[in-house]
Amino acid sequence: MVRFLNANMLIRRESVSDVADLGKVRLAGETSWFTWLLHHYLFLRIPLVRPQRFLEATLPLARLFVSHTALILLVLIALLGGYLTLRQWDTYFATFLHFTNPEGLLWYGLALAGAKVFHELGHAYTAANYGCRVPTMGVAFLVMWPVLYTDTSDAWRLTRKDQRLAIGAAGMAVELALAICATLLWSFLPDGPARSAAFIVGTVTWIMTLAVNLNPFMRFDGYYLLSDALDVENLQDRAFAYAKWWLRDCLFGFGEAPPEAFSVGLGRGLIAYAFLTWTYRLFLFLGIAVLVYAFFFKLLGVFLFAVEIIWFIGLPIVREAGEWWKRRDAFRLNRNLFATGICLAAGIGVLVIPWQTTIAVPTVLQASERANVYAPLAARVTSVHVKRGDSILQGDILLKLESPELDHQIAQAGQRIEMSRLQVRREASGGSEAENIRLLQRRLEGEVTVLHGLEAQRALQVIHAPISGRVTDLNTALKARLWVNESYPLIQIAALEKARLNGFVEERDFGSIKINALAVFYPEDPSQPPLPARVTAVAEVNSQVLDIPYLASVHGGDVPVEQGRRGELIPIHGIYRVSMRPEPNVAAPAMVQRGIVHIEGAAVSIITRIWDRVWSVLVRESGF
Repeated sequence: MVRFLNANMLIRRESVSDVADLGKVRLAGETSWFTWLLHHYLFLRIPLVRPQRFLEATLPLARLFVSHTALILLVLIALLGGYLTLRQWDTYFATFLHFTNPEGLLWYGLALAGAKVFHELGHAYTAANYGCRVPTMGVAFLVMWPVLYTDTSDAWRLTRKDQRLAIGAAGMAVELALAICATLLWSFLPDGPARSAAFIVGTVTWIMTLAVNLNPFMRFDGYYLLSDALDVENLQDRAFAYAKWWLRDCLFGFGEAPPEAFSVGLGRGLIAYAFLTWTYRLFLFLGIAVLVYAFFFKLLGVFLFAVEIIWFIGLPIVREAGEWWKRRDAFRLNRNLFATGICLAAGIGVLVIPWQTTIAVPTVLQASERANVYAPLAARVTSVHVKRGDSILQGDILLKLESPELDHQIAQAGQRIEMSRLQVRREASGGSEAENIRLLQRRLEGEVTVLHGLEAQRALQVIHAPISGRVTDLNTALKARLWVNESYPLIQIAALEKARLNGFVEERDFGSIKINALAVFYPEDPSQPPLPARVTAVAEVNSQVLDIPYLASVHGGDVPVEQGRRGELIPIHGIYRVSMRPEPNVAAPAMVQRGIVHIEGAAVSIITRIWDRVWSVLVRESGF
């Protein structure tokens, strides 16, 4: 007992040696500012007020809001507000549109800040009501995001579980009461930012509060509520210790006694909670690492990223491995150790053994040759010589156009040529100077060149088939006297004798695809049968623009793209074109078919694929 009291600083020390020992303890607990910053830069508390006197002075007023009369009034407000809101349901959800202007954003910020202040006061008043001290209230920066906090750690002295639960739930209860009042207030406010702020308090804030504060894996309200509900103080540390004992016993069969004696149900619950918390923290710290890398300039971002990975993910794993190593003398061949060795060997084998991989490639099945026919210029259709489904040969006439404006330009060019010729003859017969005649002749030659260009354009008005094949698509509005321009395709022709497959593979799988590799095309339409194929070509340079719009994500395809200024489809990730030939050769479908091709890739181990991916990211991000 004396050693316990002495170790926990619970006895009075007055001798010189005792004071010197306390000084050593203080110095041992001090850390450098750099170490402190590394530990706290993602979560930093700044106390703003010491509210104990204020809480004690205003506690009688706060008790009025939790009286039976106040609770009955709150229920009536909820019923009335819900009734009035249901009568204006469509208008209710349209209120959020007022936040698109600066004034609306200001009201939103004020409403959110006010709700959070009342949330923290709910914790503080409830703790003060049960006789607990509230030493500080302030702001904490959680991953550089400001949040309010209230220090209610004194609640550990309470012996009644319901009182501790009340303190943990008070903030959410207060915010829910605010939401009820704000919903009623919304029905009477005029349209504008104030009404939108009432909408936010009545909906978004308390829903977000529940989603965040009820999270039991972080030390928010949900964690303390769960701790009090299970009647397990210091829940995380005790659950972690119990789960580590269970893990070591399952893996190695040490036969050690558990750190604490829990019932079977509670013990299983603590183990499940510990593993869920570890999984949550893994993804949380990975996300924070990426966030700090993106938020700061690159050199500092790389450093902070490494700190997050090493300190919060790597070190806990190393410490646990160290605990295993400390118990190396206790290793005995048993069923648990034998099973662990087999699983470890199997896991290493899965990682290092090269496996035949199957690569999924977004692909289209289409004719080996296709052509879209456009009008060469703005013109009027005079006749259409084909219809959908017709078989045609290269050079066949598809349709004829006419352009009154072009005909007028040709007529004017002819008149100018005749006038120029007449001027040349007059000047020559009148004995004019040779220089004047040469200028007139050059003008005449220019007019003739213009005429030939216009006549060439008129010749294009008779549109011929660029390839042999079948008319697979025809503009339904295409008929005589219809005006057309160069922007829209009029006729689509496809050579359907042979089909081809064209797809795009992502950069990470580019090196795994080889020429003549076997593949299977699975159409998007499940009623169509799979089609065996073989790779015929793989582009060596990535595609800067996706030229098969059927595969673009904006059109329902699987290749993520973004549209450029001119409407071009720009891939978000590096992609490479892959061409395939169906085996045996089959006729192409009349319409393009979208699907997925599974290609047999080169045998590569999982660890190699992971390393290649990590290395490519490091190379990409290493440009300072």
